[in-house]
Amino acid sequence: MSRDGSIDWCCLPHIESPSIFASILDIDSGGHFAVHPSENFDSEQRYIEKTNILQTLFRTSSGIATLTDFMPLKEHGKADVPPAPPAIYRSVTCNKGSMQFEISFKPRFNYAHSETIISPTKRGLSATGNNEQVFLHSPFELRDRKSGV
Repeated sequence: MSRDGSIDWCCLPHIESPSIFASILDIDSGGHFAVHPSENFDSEQRYIEKTNILQTLFRTSSGIATLTDFMPLKEHGKADVPPAPPAIYRSVTCNKGSMQFEISFKPRFNYAHSETIISPTKRGLSATGNNEQVFLHSPFELRDRKSGV
């Protein structure tokens, strides 16, 4: 995760799988998943001690907010429990004042070599490509600023 709230590299469902976010390699077409304030901001990051939970603190002229990112680890050795699909959890908390956020969800499958189709769902967005599918679930309505959808 970058200090501007963007996931610029991610391979799913396994670490050796082709990327779905690779803007670290190609900023224009590599794909990313960004969550950040819609106004100018300063940021800093830290991991919560002894965890893989990353917090990005955003400061703007209107407030302070924290973006928390977490990827659960798979449990091994429980034969009666089916493995959960890989997931990235992202949560925003406004600590002071108020703040509007922008979300940019641009998965690009197979190192951006495969076509990506993004479709709305009842709970967010679905992206398909390279015979794979990822979902962005949100409790908020997501709108495309360019099309007004």
